[in-house]
Amino acid sequence: MTPRDEAIYESLARAARQRADGDLEGAAATLDRAARLDRARALAPLQELLDALAVVEHGVAFRYVPAGSFTMGSDDGEPDEAPPHEVTLPGFWLSETPITWAEVTRALGWPPPPGVADAEALERLRREVRPPDPKRFSFGFRNNLKICLQYCEDRTTRARDWHAHDAHGRWRSQGRVVSSQELFGVPERTADGPYRYAQKPIVALDWEVAAACGRALEVDVIAYRLPTEAEWERAARGCFPAARYPWGDAPPTAERADFDRFKEFSILPSRGLPPNDYGLYAMAGGVWEWCEDDYDARFYARSPARAPVCRLPEDAPRREHVIRGGSWADCEDVLRVSFRASSTGGSTPNIGFRLVRVPADR
Repeated sequence: MTPRDEAIYESLARAARQRADGDLEGAAATLDRAARLDRARALAPLQELLDALAVVEHGVAFRYVPAGSFTMGSDDGEPDEAPPHEVTLPGFWLSETPITWAEVTRALGWPPPPGVADAEALERLRREVRPPDPKRFSFGFRNNLKICLQYCEDRTTRARDWHAHDAHGRWRSQGRVVSSQELFGVPERTADGPYRYAQKPIVALDWEVAAACGRALEVDVIAYRLPTEAEWERAARGCFPAARYPWGDAPPTAERADFDRFKEFSILPSRGLPPNDYGLYAMAGGVWEWCEDDYDARFYARSPARAPVCRLPEDAPRREHVIRGGSWADCEDVLRVSFRASSTGGSTPNIGFRLVRVPADR
């Protein structure tokens, strides 16, 4: 037996003892380290354990990402991806898919989509978000929901004018009341039936609104928030410590990721393509995902080794937030797990978000 075989055997035995003792998170960390050495032998027991650690709260499925260390960044990419550096993180849960419109309305206690919150509910959200221009907040938020109508419906295959997606809209035309779809047409869909918004990511939410959706779910002992950039990359890499993509080094294809589909003007359902090692769907393509961090192209040069998060000074002249993962409208290069980008606002059809679930004291 080689030293590597001995190490794998001991790791599998240690994980079995930890699991027998009820330490599922410790066993997951042990198996995760083993899977980086021998994916063929350790991945199956790790995934079985991660299935046991998965939770569903507030209607959102969360997958466990084991505690451990990994090399963040790349020296074979854009300048802001360097230098590669080791980062250590505690375990955390990440939503299995980007958050949907249906999940957002449940979190905020609003009518199910495409219903619109009343003025009082919007005012509560405005106070929570504290936007720089309060007078324009409600107007901008309602306009962004029109983008959701176009892109977030489960069975829609191509976005059209938002009026065509408003199945409940009514207009007066030539002395009679007609539906929006009589005037503007009906969007192409994979099947007839009610309009649902539970399979595709919600889009067009600013960073502040996405963060507020997480805070709305908080309870005494559990917090929900946007993932840090380090948490996002750790989750996306799975058990591939140095690969370019969540599935390894093989180039992106239509069977692996939702990308390079700008001409289609549509997002695929998040669970329509295979998950990564941790059971997370659409970690490459689909929609860009907001991270907790402020964007700083030079942050990696001074990044802490443990649980880093970038915070710019309050008086920074320009504040952008990190987005990760690429989208349906982008080329394959941005799907790399180390690729970094940023945005000041989310009023586009290709930025969404996930939520992290952690103890409230973190």
